[in-house]
Amino acid sequence: PPSGGGGGGGGGSYFPLPPVTTCDGADFNHDGYVNSIDFSILLYYWKTNYPFKNVCVDINKDKKVDSVDFSIMLSQWGKRPTTK
Repeated sequence: PPSGGGGGGGGGSYFPLPPVTTCDGADFNHDGYVNSIDFSILLYYWKTNYPFKNVCVDINKDKKVDSVDFSIMLSQWGKRPTTK
């Protein structure tokens, strides 16, 4: 009987993010818009301990990622945020 081959591994895309030197509202990945990618990043850090590897997720700088940051994100949803 013929022997079967093994399955392949799952793929994914990796794109390097620029180093964080400044934050622009809820645009955590610096692609120019607040969208579902930023939402995913916020959820990753939800209720985790400070300091955060992505310093931008703490939008209001209270050392917590919580519903306040989520509300700020929603107010910027689908827009180009401007914090300058």
